[in-house]
Amino acid sequence: MLTDQELKKLSDLASSVCEREGCMLYDLEFKGGSRGRVLRVYIDKTDGGATIDDCAEVSRGLSLLLDVEDIIPGARYELEVSTPGIERVLRTPWHFELAVKKLIRLKTSAPAPLPEGMTAKGPIRSVDGTLISVNDKEVSLVDRQDRTWTIPFEIIHRGKVIFEDGAGRPKSQRGK
Repeated sequence: MLTDQELKKLSDLASSVCEREGCMLYDLEFKGGSRGRVLRVYIDKTDGGATIDDCAEVSRGLSLLLDVEDIIPGARYELEVSTPGIERVLRTPWHFELAVKKLIRLKTSAPAPLPEGMTAKGPIRSVDGTLISVNDKEVSLVDRQDRTWTIPFEIIHRGKVIFEDGAGRPKSQRGK
């Protein structure tokens, strides 16, 4: 695996290439395993999303820089550049800020604080709702029963945007 310093340098390089190509770095991950090592770089644009051509340009530019800088030690690795997709992962506060007014799913590492007046038979560790606000400490969302959930970042294990079909149903519920 890579050190925090190596990941920071990779992120800085990827950000500079993205900026030069008119994109922004959305996320970056490095995975290693028995099937090989992969550097995944996710790019986006604020005005409608990155295209396949943007991905190709960022990939070419970043590949050249990575060859020169030689940041990733050890055996060979694959470079993948893509968009974060419709059902994008939400990791950082600014990812959540980009998702305000969208349907999201949160998984928590500890029981989620219940909305005022709500009771539950057991701990709740997954909440779906429309994201209404974000600050540096927490996110707030409204579920389908109009309850407002406020979840601290410190217990958010995973977040993602949920794609809805034209009828406002999550994609996973179509046809049900």
